[in-house]
Amino acid sequence: MNLKKPLLILLFIALSCNNETELIEPENNFNSKQERATRSLVQPTSQVHDNFEKTLQWVAFISTRVIMNNPMMRMEMYSILQGRNAVSIQELLGPDVNSNFKTKFIQELENYSGSSSSNQAENSTLPGIQTPPRPIKTCEDNSQICSSPYPGDQIFNTFWNEILVDHCIELYFPKGFSPLISTIDNNSITSTAHPLNTSNFNNGFKHNTIITDDTDIDGVTAISTVNASYLNTPRDFVIVARPLRTGSNCTYAEYNMNFLSFLP
Repeated sequence: MNLKKPLLILLFIALSCNNETELIEPENNFNSKQERATRSLVQPTSQVHDNFEKTLQWVAFISTRVIMNNPMMRMEMYSILQGRNAVSIQELLGPDVNSNFKTKFIQELENYSGSSSSNQAENSTLPGIQTPPRPIKTCEDNSQICSSPYPGDQIFNTFWNEILVDHCIELYFPKGFSPLISTIDNNSITSTAHPLNTSNFNNGFKHNTIITDDTDIDGVTAISTVNASYLNTPRDFVIVARPLRTGSNCTYAEYNMNFLSFLP
């Protein structure tokens, strides 16, 4: 009996230590997962960063196509701005907005995303035009995209939700904006996006306006450097899509920079 009692005590101690270890390990794993989640919120991955910038490029690109060579759309944009140099996408495309700009933006987005309601238009206008890279896929991204079935409606809905729900975005006009369309050779609108870093330049797309209507497919040229010097050249306007810090959902704490300092 004297021998059994110490053995029972040792067995109890061993079992207690094993249970304690099992309790500690899950807690450590949970803390580790929490730390990884926190880091991912504060420091976006390069893929997330890249996709967001491409989304901004597309917002500026499509907005520019909407007002290109269309006096009514340009006058409406001029009226919306009311002397301001920036306007939020919510103000332009929000659920309570009923405007010609919103209608035309949806049509252009359907064209470039290849949604079912405008697949023929997408097929006839995309080849030959220079556009931003994904997340909106075009013929330039995949040569088969215009000749094979493609989930255009899904692309449309995903992009629409991203620019109106997932993010807060605004259009910025660093050179101001006029509703007039000039007939001089250097008349154009350049669309670009905030680079989401502290660089003072980014790629862009120059949209020529010297055509008779808005169906031109050759009037867009990729620009490698849009910077302060580019603003000083005799071009008409520049449209920048950039993040808008507002409310609790769009603090963009992961981007430690002043979005307003790009192309001031």
